[in-house]
Amino acid sequence: MEDLRILKLKEVCSIVGLKPSTIYKLMSSGDFPKQVKLTAKSVGWANNEINHWISLKIGNTNVPH
Repeated sequence: MEDLRILKLKEVCSIVGLKPSTIYKLMSSGDFPKQVKLTAKSVGWANNEINHWISLKIGNTNVPH
């Protein structure tokens, strides 16, 4: 079982290989995990949700593994 962590936007972008604008666009359409409000001015994403999203994307490809 993986340790639960909160990832900041810069980390999420690096992990998934997307720009912030793309992440927010996907979030608004319901195609990316929602952010978690940490403080009045800070948000993050749960690493297990990001890893699950990646797993779903890998599973949805037609490219041979």
